[in-house]
Amino acid sequence: LGETSDTAGASNSKTVFDAMMTVGSGNYPNLPRVKTVYSYPLSEGGSGNSHYGNRAGTYMLVGDAMGRAMIDLQTSATGNTFAAWIATFPSVPSGLAGFHQDADGDGIANGAENFFGTNPSVGSAGISAGIRTGSTFTFTHPQNATAATGISATYRWSKDLVTFRNGGQSDGEGTSVSFNAVTNAGMTTVTATITGPQADKLFVDVRVTQN
Repeated sequence: LGETSDTAGASNSKTVFDAMMTVGSGNYPNLPRVKTVYSYPLSEGGSGNSHYGNRAGTYMLVGDAMGRAMIDLQTSATGNTFAAWIATFPSVPSGLAGFHQDADGDGIANGAENFFGTNPSVGSAGISAGIRTGSTFTFTHPQNATAATGISATYRWSKDLVTFRNGGQSDGEGTSVSFNAVTNAGMTTVTATITGPQADKLFVDVRVTQN
């Protein structure tokens, strides 16, 4: 692409680029012909272009024989990422917006708040204890249907809140706990089944990690 001057853009309204390749030319035989590309900076939204909206960002208009399409070129966090999600909560201070930080001080890290689908700036309950019946017990928690990409969660169990084991893992005394989770309408019900010697006390947590 080669940049050309544009007197109409003297007020920083636009910069014009002219494509210098066509189908079958040069070393790019498979690329479609591009006629003109307009790159609109953050200040765009002036006369003649207001129909594209005044949303902050940088856009590119590609003109070709088939018409013109707008492509969003914003460089801020986009897509289903943790960074994009936490940015939707402006009350979370930037210094407390990390995955492992706890912005609202409720004992649930921001990453876990994303998995649960709860507000990281407002205290929430997290896991709700259920009822134990014999060798099984249940608990519930909210679950985000569109959790950020790269996030995974694991249920773990412990007898002493010091050593945690994953589902199916056995301790030195032959006790193990397996988990079965069912999600319905944004709430997940987990059934924990204890095998081997029954513990007097059993604790469960959800460990959320970012890949």
